[in-house]
Amino acid sequence: MRAPNKPLPQAIIEAAEKTLHSEDRLVIRAYGFISVTEYFMRDFIKKVLLKFNKPQLAPALGMIIKELTVNAAKANFKRILFIENNIDVTNPEDYERGMRLFREAISESMALEYGKKAKSASLNVHTTFDFDKDRLIIEIRNNLPMSRIEEQRVREKFAQAMRCNDIAEFMVENVDETEGAGLGHQFLRHLQRTR
Repeated sequence: MRAPNKPLPQAIIEAAEKTLHSEDRLVIRAYGFISVTEYFMRDFIKKVLLKFNKPQLAPALGMIIKELTVNAAKANFKRILFIENNIDVTNPEDYERGMRLFREAISESMALEYGKKAKSASLNVHTTFDFDKDRLIIEIRNNLPMSRIEEQRVREKFAQAMRCNDIAEFMVENVDETEGAGLGHQFLRHLQRTR
């Protein structure tokens, strides 16, 4: 990945370097997911893994972090769009109407616009890197609880995953484009070409 045109604030770079040396925690709060954030997180995780002689894990971990962070931001954007369109998240028919609107609205320009709206609404995504010589914990979460419908969908996906032998089998057998076609969809297309 190419370095973004817009540099990170020096305070963030210094905090990351201090965290690397002290083996402490680094928490990044974002409202969307822009290229400078992606570049920073991929570079940071590469440095952490290099420090502990595991650089081969960096590409896969970078993709996973991006996918989870984008999904957390999209969940916030979806909720804002639902509020703007008076969507009742507890009503299944209304929720489906909201999902149609959301799928139609997803774009790069939406990400910029709704990133600003998320900041105004204090809807953020926290990515925490907590590590020392024995372990690495990465936590990605937004500050918005799931609706009952969303939680039910997640639990169904977990149950389906538990019945599969590996991630490739799960991805091929459980295509779900309800909330768009992100990295998971790209991975699935790759698997189908290589099988």
